[in-house]
Amino acid sequence: MSRRAGFTLIELLVAIAVTATVLLLAHALFGAVELGARRAQEGYDEIESRATDIAWMAEAFRAVEIGRPGDGAFDGSASAVAFTGYTRTPAGWPERRRLALHAGSGRLLMTAGSDTLVLWQGVDGMFIDYLLEPGADVRWVNEWHSPVSAPLAVRLRLLEGSRVDTLLLLIGARG
Repeated sequence: MSRRAGFTLIELLVAIAVTATVLLLAHALFGAVELGARRAQEGYDEIESRATDIAWMAEAFRAVEIGRPGDGAFDGSASAVAFTGYTRTPAGWPERRRLALHAGSGRLLMTAGSDTLVLWQGVDGMFIDYLLEPGADVRWVNEWHSPVSAPLAVRLRLLEGSRVDTLLLLIGARG
């Protein structure tokens, strides 16, 4: 009986099964890596977007205009605030407009003139306080209505599910 060199059918089937198993595991591994990278990028994009929105709000509050004809009052309650200030247009130029910040329909909204911008999604509520005076015994009030002055700072507490984010926005020179 002569024997030819080569593989038997069973050996070939086992080799194909092992190769297919390795390929399936590699595909699952690379798919998980891709999904993780995509989620990391989405998280980074959300953080970057929030940082941009916070910087935009901080700039708007630093540019409050008060006490001059046509400025309008600084009008703040525990759930919304409105004032006249400068914000950047899409072209990058500062423009003087009436600004209003409020929460509604699960979103943090900033109205600038006739435009309404959605700053954040998933906001269940917002509580606003106004810094009355500096010092060791600081006093915060929950309303500020004045055509001639503005608070030193505005504290926003944003409720997002069970988490509360607190932002401190400084006001520019007081009118």
